[in-house]
Amino acid sequence: MISFHPFGGAQEVGASCGILKLGMRHILVDAGMRPAARPGQSRTPDLEALKGFPLDAILITHAHIDHTGCLPLVASLFPTVPIYATESTIALMRILLLDSARIMEQEHLAHELETPLYDQTMVTETLARIIPVAFHQELRPVAANQEIAVTYLPAGHILGAGMLHITSPWGSVLHTGDISVGHHRTITGVDLNTLPQVDMMICEGTYGNRSHTSRKDQEQNVVATIQQVIGHGGRVLIPAFAVGRAQELILILKAFRTSGVVSPVTIYVDGMCKAVCEAYQQQSHDLHPALQKFLTNSQRPLFVDPTFGVLAVHQGMRPRVIQSDEPAIIISTSGMLTGGPAPLYATKLAQDKRNAIIFTGYQDEESPGAAMLKATQGGTITLNGQRVTLGCPVYRYGLSGHADLGQLEQVIRLVQPQQLVLVHGDRDALSHLAARFKKLAVAIPAAGDVVTLTRRAPTLSVQAGQRVTMPVSTPVVVEPLAEPTPPKPAPTLADLYTIATANGIPARPWTAIELGAAWYGRAYQPTLRPIVEGVLSVARSHFRTKRLGSQTVFTPRPVLESGEPNLAPPPTPQPDDRWDVVPIGQIVLVLGSAAPPDRVQLGLITGEPTGSTVPLVVEAWKSPSQVRDTIQGVTPMNRLEWVGLEHSEIQAHLKALRATVDAIPIDVLKLWQAQNGQPARLETLMAAAPTLEEQVATGITLMRRGLLVWKRDGSRWIPKPFDTLNDQALIMRHLDLITQIGATVTHTKDGRTGTLTGQGGWLQVEVQWDSGTVELVKDGLVRVGEYK
Repeated sequence: MISFHPFGGAQEVGASCGILKLGMRHILVDAGMRPAARPGQSRTPDLEALKGFPLDAILITHAHIDHTGCLPLVASLFPTVPIYATESTIALMRILLLDSARIMEQEHLAHELETPLYDQTMVTETLARIIPVAFHQELRPVAANQEIAVTYLPAGHILGAGMLHITSPWGSVLHTGDISVGHHRTITGVDLNTLPQVDMMICEGTYGNRSHTSRKDQEQNVVATIQQVIGHGGRVLIPAFAVGRAQELILILKAFRTSGVVSPVTIYVDGMCKAVCEAYQQQSHDLHPALQKFLTNSQRPLFVDPTFGVLAVHQGMRPRVIQSDEPAIIISTSGMLTGGPAPLYATKLAQDKRNAIIFTGYQDEESPGAAMLKATQGGTITLNGQRVTLGCPVYRYGLSGHADLGQLEQVIRLVQPQQLVLVHGDRDALSHLAARFKKLAVAIPAAGDVVTLTRRAPTLSVQAGQRVTMPVSTPVVVEPLAEPTPPKPAPTLADLYTIATANGIPARPWTAIELGAAWYGRAYQPTLRPIVEGVLSVARSHFRTKRLGSQTVFTPRPVLESGEPNLAPPPTPQPDDRWDVVPIGQIVLVLGSAAPPDRVQLGLITGEPTGSTVPLVVEAWKSPSQVRDTIQGVTPMNRLEWVGLEHSEIQAHLKALRATVDAIPIDVLKLWQAQNGQPARLETLMAAAPTLEEQVATGITLMRRGLLVWKRDGSRWIPKPFDTLNDQALIMRHLDLITQIGATVTHTKDGRTGTLTGQGGWLQVEVQWDSGTVELVKDGLVRVGEYK
């Protein structure tokens, strides 16, 4: 006899947990938590009922918290029972469960809530017990009955997710866990050609009452909305689930950016998804074959990639990113605004009509994300414990990792079960899906119910053993031919500059494709791109240019007080160049004639130079004008709006800016190595950083530390040969450490363990400790272990 006993995740999404009884043997499938439990609702499945069963094995379908969040607690109740999961699921569980334990402890200390379900020690002990299983590997999980066999089949939901195909003397079972049929950018979907036919099928029904629109169309809609917001000088927040969704979004944006469709503004990645991105890359054997090929051939990061303008936000950066008004895209956990940094960003961005918040996944009806989607612009919502006026538009697009109604029906008809059990969905979704199977025994159990398989002949209206292929019909839409649009004349450089600075939009980088599409409108096509690129080939009088990945991007130069663009060409680099041409409002690096380089300060150009002096407010100097020779470098940052303020007010702004950039770690040695001995101007070295603040931080750090590994010749900075440097062994060790992204390290003094992020400072490396904190640590205080 085969029976299924759900303890959670039945007629709901959350706390998935159920026992499969095969004869006298009991296998537990998943042990989830309710991440968005309602007031008065338990966060756990019915563990008291679970205690009454003698378990033989625990099988985990995938890493999401609604399937694994109670595993440490369940594991402690059954200390000798073996636990099985795929290798990638284990890697993701390590991140999610440790974070879950940390959050519960913080909530307990901050609000005196209920005692945490488990702590990080319990998580570590549980992870050590899990036995990794490969896809398509036959597993015999029940020691007392070797006739029970389990095979994990790729489920296509997230990295490592598996369906469980179970065979036994009493019959066969397919437990889908969470499944996705369509291919995603990170992973492939369920292979419909290898689905087994079974007696009992336990199937998810999250979207059993709806159909997804085309994935391609949804991606294009997301990108179009982002472009519209950025085009008006706004910022976009995309709350995202840490596992699966965040990685998909990053790859979508990188793909559209590579094609020139997405503006080359900074993409910030914050929250737990940073660690998950690293885990995805380390478990590359389970990724989409195209990504495996990319990693093999490109030798570049898959997700966070500063050279491509995709930055991981560290704790010291977060306040600056939140308060900034520069157009940007922010991807942050959590996907339902229930935790993580996303509510902090949402609280700020929601109040400005230029911004937008985009949801791309499931929203529990009691979550802040669902409340925001129901709210109207101008209404009030609660975010991060504050009442906030919703000033910005909110959008929802479907990039789901779950199969929809049609796909679920197709999978079920291919499997041809005698008994169908629908779980993991609300009652309406499951009932709607069940109605598609009039001749099939369908059960929609609640927690505590029991579904028993009774042997009988198949009742589907097909011959036994015949596979059913659901035909997919695609409607053909015939659109009338549009009248040909007469070609627009080629733009001038001034035309493109006007587009980039229209309506007071803050200066941001543009691609040639963006500018071309803005000029030609709907008539734009790829054949016009060379014309636009030809105009931009002499763009330096109107635009600053730099490389971002494989593209050249164009940032409009500041507008002078007269309202005209600053058309003055940049000064020709000369060894004795003393900054004769510096736009008003530019932030510069200043040093007194007798001061050592580490006393460098920030200044603001407030007027046109006269003779040997220039109107210049410096953060700690009293005089409103200085000798030109005090200027050591011109940063890319312009703050024209500060020029009309009082001297003391400008100084206050400069000091605040200095505090911000001083908190940004800049690795001078990494920069020195990247130059490969080639000289460069300080401005060029600064411009290589992805954000304005990081560019300023680069200039200050080079002034303070750079001369240890560089020498200055006028305005040129020349890397010193390695064999002339002091502390060569320390430098070599540092350069080796920063390449070991994801390597496990141990603090030599206090024993803490964590992973290297690949970032650093002067003979310091950045470590993400297992506790979740990120810290710069001296190279000599870390000992490298194995890669996580």
